[in-house]
Amino acid sequence: MRRRRLAGLLGLLLQLAATRAVLAQPCDPMNADAAAIAAARAAADAACDCNRPGQNHGEYVRCTMAAIDGSGLRRECRGALKRCYARSTCGRAGFVTCCRTRASGVTSCTIKPDAAHCTAPQGGSACAGAYATCCDACTSMGCTPTTTTTTTMPPPTCASGPFPDCGGTCGAGEACFASPLSAACECFPDGTQPCGDSRYPVCNGTCPANEQCGLLSVLGGCGCVPAGTTPCGEAGGACGLGSCPTGQECGLLSTPALTYCTCAPAGVPCCAGGVSCGPGQVCSVAPGLCLCFPP
Repeated sequence: MRRRRLAGLLGLLLQLAATRAVLAQPCDPMNADAAAIAAARAAADAACDCNRPGQNHGEYVRCTMAAIDGSGLRRECRGALKRCYARSTCGRAGFVTCCRTRASGVTSCTIKPDAAHCTAPQGGSACAGAYATCCDACTSMGCTPTTTTTTTMPPPTCASGPFPDCGGTCGAGEACFASPLSAACECFPDGTQPCGDSRYPVCNGTCPANEQCGLLSVLGGCGCVPAGTTPCGEAGGACGLGSCPTGQECGLLSTPALTYCTCAPAGVPCCAGGVSCGPGQVCSVAPGLCLCFPP
């Protein structure tokens, strides 16, 4: 009886294995699995930047492996796609993809330290590929022409750009700048707007002739000052050298946490409420503040 049960169990396991083998169809990259492979490639390309500064090859490959595993691509297709990304120049400065075609007409892709090491096999030919990965570099005839594209990716957004270079896309009327406040790339007005409509801390708007747009205070605010001068908010601690719009003056403001230069209306009487300034100082008013300036 026990032998019969074991035989029956073995038969069931063999049947399940055969069923699983039938269900696990081989990868079909040209037809049934083409769309899923394209989606997995798009996910890997979006998540992993081949040209990220300071990145090594292992970091790039691990990133692509994780993206492919999370893309929903069938297991039967993942291995080939992962090998495709592993054979790349990403994170390898100076390396090239090399397409080597044997005398029999079979082309293979390898990674070489430079183009000089991409040599032809006996009776065959070789060329350095124009693309970073073996996914794209070679065809069955040799190197993929540079006019051929495989996956069209949208340009990177501003926020995803490498700080402080920044060069991603923004909306209409905006441009991508490095923000010293967030230490990241952000979209700011592109400079075609009036100076007063600039967004702190990027003062890049338009001004009348012989004037320039500058930062009036580290608290915010952009305004037009005489051309060739240093705007008050950019004067550091030398407030006497800072410039302000007509009718305002540049002075020093000290708080427990910060000391900086800022513009305030010139000649305004001392603040109400009994606030007075020290000897040799004059009182002026900025929005919500009472400021004591050197005379």
